[in-house]
Amino acid sequence: MTVTTTEQEESTIEQRARAVSSVGISDAIKNLKPHDHLCLIYESRREWHNIIVPFLIDGLNDGEKCIYIVDAHTADQVRSYLKNEGIDTTSVEKSGQLVILHETESYTREGSFDPDRMIRLLISETKKALKEGYRVLRASGEMSWALRGHPGSEKLIEYEAKLNRDFFPNYPCLAICQYDRSKFDSGLIKSIIMTHPLIARKKQILFNHYYIPPEDMLSRNFNGREIDIWLENLEKEHTYLRMLYENEQKQRDVEEALRKRELQLNEAQHLAHIGSWELDLISNHLTWSDEIYRIFEISPKAFEASYEAFLQAVHPDDRTMVDKAYTDSVKNKTPYEIDHRLLMRDGRIKFVHEQCETFYNGKGDPVRSIGTVQDITEQNKREEQMEQSYMQLKKALNGTISAVAAMTELRDPYTAGHEKRVTQLACAIAAEMGLKEDEIEAIMIACSLHDIGKISIPSEILSKPTKLTDLEYEIIKDHSRVSHDIISKSQLPDPISAIVLQHHERMDGSGYPAGTRGKKICLGARILAVADVVEAMSSHRPYRPALGIAKALEEIQKNKDVLYDPTVVDVCLLLFRKKHFTLS
Repeated sequence: MTVTTTEQEESTIEQRARAVSSVGISDAIKNLKPHDHLCLIYESRREWHNIIVPFLIDGLNDGEKCIYIVDAHTADQVRSYLKNEGIDTTSVEKSGQLVILHETESYTREGSFDPDRMIRLLISETKKALKEGYRVLRASGEMSWALRGHPGSEKLIEYEAKLNRDFFPNYPCLAICQYDRSKFDSGLIKSIIMTHPLIARKKQILFNHYYIPPEDMLSRNFNGREIDIWLENLEKEHTYLRMLYENEQKQRDVEEALRKRELQLNEAQHLAHIGSWELDLISNHLTWSDEIYRIFEISPKAFEASYEAFLQAVHPDDRTMVDKAYTDSVKNKTPYEIDHRLLMRDGRIKFVHEQCETFYNGKGDPVRSIGTVQDITEQNKREEQMEQSYMQLKKALNGTISAVAAMTELRDPYTAGHEKRVTQLACAIAAEMGLKEDEIEAIMIACSLHDIGKISIPSEILSKPTKLTDLEYEIIKDHSRVSHDIISKSQLPDPISAIVLQHHERMDGSGYPAGTRGKKICLGARILAVADVVEAMSSHRPYRPALGIAKALEEIQKNKDVLYDPTVVDVCLLLFRKKHFTLS
């Protein structure tokens, strides 16, 4: 498609118009460029002032030359308006930057109006401004003189059209022609509008869809061109309305999608008992999701949404802790995560888990905090129930272990209390070594059951008062394996059976049942081995009297790092010699 010069000009005009009409009046005036031709249609002095005074001030502040032609207003009135806005009119007039002319010095010079003469004057003034060093001439003229019937006034429309054809495209001038709507004939105002690409109206600069290019305005086919523009505008209006409808439909679709997402989010929060919140630290305005209101059991209408109001809903005993957690996180710029309580109006207590992160501006000042609150009351109840169940199971297990140990003692009455005392010493050594609670518990159970395998040994061998034969000793040695096999068939943790199996192994490999040596023997078994020897030597046996603690400690010290783990021996000696540990 071939684009004519006129079409190109119209496209450029429309682009410029959209640029100035898409912002406020102050910015719109600043966006005006050389070659822009505007028409101000005003109905009050305020409307006139809102456009013309900023137009002149912007030009003066930007170092442009300004010409203003008075008629309805006086020169002193214009000066007064500019002075009120901080312009030193005396200085700018003296320098020649501001020139105020009367209509008789411009439009109706020589007593009549001649469009070509006026255009020559504008060309001359523009060239003069450029010669004086200004980059553009900014002009505005009051057109009320045309109402007084000066010869040539009937050529006003011709003049406006010729400006668009002969002057503005070729010279760096931007101008506003002023028309008081209440004084001019409506037909003339209509024609004036058609001769200006841009219309200044109230506090807006508008793109003029009814503008007719000068070639058409001055042609004989003016009426036909006017009809074309009307029809084009009808098509544009239809297109704009359709686009508006489509955009509104898209907006409704987006709003509906957002509404559904919000409902889904609220439902998800309700199912998870998690609510979200946001605190604007500038306004101290707190926003809660629906689920938080449900958790706190507060009506949105009864809640003064602020941080202080939130603290009042927290359990009194937790408020200081919660406040400190939040203020410290803001100060240190770190997220926080805490559990605290809520006190309901009926005295019930709820437990909640809260998380928060704060965001900061470029200066590092906190501006907003966002977070979540989860109701963990039921979760806490379940955990308490599980803890109670665990303690009951643990109590039952300890009872079972005690019963099994008692059964073992019945088979070997001469070693009554042996496993209890070994357990006491082994756990003391493990604790002094800094073992974890679950490791100490495994050692405790292993110690309590380490001789359970003796139930497979004939009682006459267990209580034999004389030296055992080699065969009898082999039978005795097998008790650690039998103990291991029995425990392995239970659901006790694996470390327990390993400790029991290895508690007669020795560091140099001389122990049984496998001759395991050094650190390959599990730590629990190395602790049990020392505790077992110390207790056995210090207690009475069928084949010998008690040797006492001193002899027992001497034994483990003598064979430290040979038979027994040196660290375990050192800790055992420390307990007895420094910390006054005793076997009971």
